[in-house]
Amino acid sequence: ATTDEEYQKNIAKSGAFERRFTRITIFEPVKDDTMKILEHQRPKLEDFFHVTISERTMRVVYDLSDQYIKNRYMPDKACDIIERACIKASLSRPNDSKDTVPVEERHVVQSIAQVTRIPEGNIHIDALSGMMSLEDRLRSRVVGQDEAIQKVTEVVRMTKSGLDVNPERPDGVFLFVGPTGVGKTELAKALAEALEGSEKRLVRIDMSEYNDQYALSKLIGTAPGFVGYNDEGRLTKAVREDPSAVILLDEIEKAHTKIYEAFLQVFDDGRMTDGKGQTISFSHTTIIMTSNLGSDTIYGKIKMGFGGANVDENKEIAESINSALRKHFSPEFLNRIDDIIVFKALDIETLKKIALQKIRIITKRFEDKDVRINIDESAVDLCVQGLDFRREGARGVNRALEDLISRPLSRIMIRNPSCRAYNIQRHGDEIVILRGA
Repeated sequence: ATTDEEYQKNIAKSGAFERRFTRITIFEPVKDDTMKILEHQRPKLEDFFHVTISERTMRVVYDLSDQYIKNRYMPDKACDIIERACIKASLSRPNDSKDTVPVEERHVVQSIAQVTRIPEGNIHIDALSGMMSLEDRLRSRVVGQDEAIQKVTEVVRMTKSGLDVNPERPDGVFLFVGPTGVGKTELAKALAEALEGSEKRLVRIDMSEYNDQYALSKLIGTAPGFVGYNDEGRLTKAVREDPSAVILLDEIEKAHTKIYEAFLQVFDDGRMTDGKGQTISFSHTTIIMTSNLGSDTIYGKIKMGFGGANVDENKEIAESINSALRKHFSPEFLNRIDDIIVFKALDIETLKKIALQKIRIITKRFEDKDVRINIDESAVDLCVQGLDFRREGARGVNRALEDLISRPLSRIMIRNPSCRAYNIQRHGDEIVILRGA
């Protein structure tokens, strides 16, 4: 007995050795068969842990295991979760009591959170209920791009709820276009956090590293007979380990044309064949591509930033960007994208909101360490003044906050380790940091 991966690595490459075996492939059981296996286990678990397990709880175990545990297979992962849930239920029984207690849905959620390290609040028994709050969760993190958030949410909500016409396609294929620093990558991170429980689970690939004709092998693995055959491709490995991954293909326009051709099948049929000839399913992934194509036209067309442009200017900018995309990408490629989303350049008011949001994150971090930091809003105004908001976007905000607040504050805090409060204020054209009481 062995895994497909180990078989390919250690047995299949030796034809003489492989011929000595009759290969029998054991496939993952379908839902009905898995539920029968769980049903067979139920009386044993109930007797051993002195619990009761309802049919609904069994269904919740299957659904959550299938949705959130990506690197293991049925029925193993479902059996593991139901056993963990039984343990949690039995531990909730009063010490001296021998009464039978029910395994509740919260015990299942706690077990899923324990195994996946996804926060319990991000685990939803009802997929529809989780999708209802998706837009609000994205808006709480990404500022100034409400239209982009709405478009992404509409597609993801439809596909994740099982209402899409072609369920074999990925759950979303998006092309984010717009100036640098306006929130394209931030929205991808926010979506990964909302769907996968953490932005760290975002599969981010810089496509500028895949600009030669051999680059495809880095993504899907090397074909037999070539150097590096045993190495897995970065993209196919990531999707094999997490079939519902949020994938960010950064600066897609810098990739080689062979990359675009390889993704046509992914966008259309939700599958890709790796270097070893194995089919990798992308049906449950969400794919986001970013591009700066056409963004340079924005700067010469508007004076107050895209965010302050009128309807005619917005339309003209969108047409210029779409024209640039059509010159670079084939119609077959563009027609397979669910939505091409043009991000707005950020105006000063939006940058101020972003700065305040980042300040709140900093102050909250120090509140947990029992250090109070009060920042006057006028000091934040000074940070965003003078920024070239059309070219720098939020990245200019980060740099301004570091230069004017974070670095001076860190020097003062190091010199005064016992101080537990600081006040940051604006005096004229300067920011001053005062020790509080």
